[in-house]
Parts: sequence; structure tokens; C-alpha cells
Amino acid sequence: MEDVFGSCVLECGVEVAVATFFPAAARSPSCQEPTAVQSNIESVLHSSLKGVALGLLRRAGCCAYAAEVRCPIARYRADAAGYLDAASKRNRTAAGGGTEQPMGFVLPRLPLASTVIIEVKVSRADYQRDAAHAAMVAAKLAALQDRHAHLVREFITPLEPHLRRSSTMLFAELEPWDYDASTLNSSKLLGAAIATLTRHCREHTKLAMASRYHLANWLLILSPKGVLSPSELPMGWGLLEFDQATGSVSVAAPAVLHAPPPRFTQRLLRNIASSASRAAATERNP
Repeated sequence: MEDVFGSCVLECGVEVAVATFFPAAARSPSCQEPTAVQSNIESVLHSSLKGVALGLLRRAGCCAYAAEVRCPIARYRADAAGYLDAASKRNRTAAGGGTEQPMGFVLPRLPLASTVIIEVKVSRADYQRDAAHAAMVAAKLAALQDRHAHLVREFITPLEPHLRRSSTMLFAELEPWDYDASTLNSSKLLGAAIATLTRHCREHTKLAMASRYHLANWLLILSPKGVLSPSELPMGWGLLEFDQATGSVSVAAPAVLHAPPPRFTQRLLRNIASSASRAAATERNP
């Protein structure tokens, strides 16, 4: 996404950097777009691992599964997703760290229907593009919050004392201020920019968003063996490693059990069915 990061001189002589997102020139090397050759290699491997993910979901007992599935509440698409019925002919146990099985892993059966999302990351650069983007947003947000604190301290407090909610506390220094009601244009611009970046941090980082809103019961990253370390995983995600030499999958970090609301489970099942139908139609009419 091409982003805008401009600075404008505002009233009271305060220069405020108003950031909404990032400029292409400000991206770190780890966030740069891969070359054409790298993209082609990663695309082939990514497609292959999505096939592995579908095989994992089938062997784990999912009665419905598909690739490129839209998430329940966001515009993002999961690389692969599956749906498990509550009833099962045989019980399954949770996958443990280090357990290794050919082309498969196991998931526990729950009293209610459950879902699983698998994201494929074929390289560190692939993973770090998401992580670097989130880190840069957080850094920009922190910078804007520091500028707002300076604005409050140096200008809003001395110029707009009427914003203090008087007689609400025993000690005047503890009385709250309604900074949102400031008439300074710089305060309004900063407030809008901070609100935008805050929403971006919370809602528009794919992996963090999936965990934060519990979009599925299990959230897993599938990557070639040795590409990622469990310590690098975003909160709420497990890690599966694919050994290209043996074709086996091992559980490097067990999945955390989430509790999505029933409507998310229903939406994800519907989206799985929709993606599977599109895939079937494409195969019949390429």
C-alpha cells in the first residue's frame, strides 16, 4: 500500500508529523518487496505448502476444508482453513511439542464444532514483512503520542485552562482534562492520526487480529523446517514445521485453544464452503 507521511507547520509554531501509514521510502530492508525470482520461487513453495496444509486438515479429521478462505470478520484470507464436527467415530488427542507424524498432526475433539486456520510462511522475509509492518506502525504511533504529550504540556494546558474539569477532585493537580475538546487544529490532527494508527495496530495486522478476535479455535503457522523459531511466534499461534527431505510434519509449538463465538464458526464454515466451491468450479472450467 502506498502511504502518506507528511509534516505540516501548525499553529503555535508546533511542527507536527501527521502520519496515517508508511511511505515506500521509509520501509526497512526486511519489509521490502522480494525480487521477481524470489517471488516466483516463494510462490511455488507457498502453493505447495498450501497443498500440504489441506492434507493436514483432512488427516486431522476436518470434514470441510479449503484454501484461500475469507476470515469471519475481516477482508483477509487464510491460506487454509478447516471445520471439525463435534461428533467423531474416534477420539483424538492434542498434538504435543516435538511429536512427528508423516503428513499429519492431531487435534482434540471438542463438545462443539471447531475450526482451524493455517497460515503458510515460506521464508523469514515472508514472515518478517508482516512483523516489520506491525513494528513500524507501533513506532509511528509512539512518536505521535509523544508529540501529543508535548502539545498538551506546552500549549493546551496554558492556553486552554477551561478544558480542566474543575471541582471533580480534592486536589487540583489530579483533576482530569478534556483534551479531545481542544480547539487547536494541531490537537485535532494529531488526535485523528493517533486514532487511525491505533485502529491499524489493532485491526489490520493479520496474525495479531486473528488471535485477538479468536477467529478460529486453533491458529497455526506452517513453514519449512528451521525457518521460524517458536519464540518468534505471535501470541496465540502454534507452529508446524515441514521437512522437505522426508515429507513429514512436526509440531514445533502446540496450538493454543481459542474460544471463538459460534457466529465466527458458522461464518468460517460458510466461507470454507464458498472457497471449496470456487476451487471445484475452477478445476472443471479452467
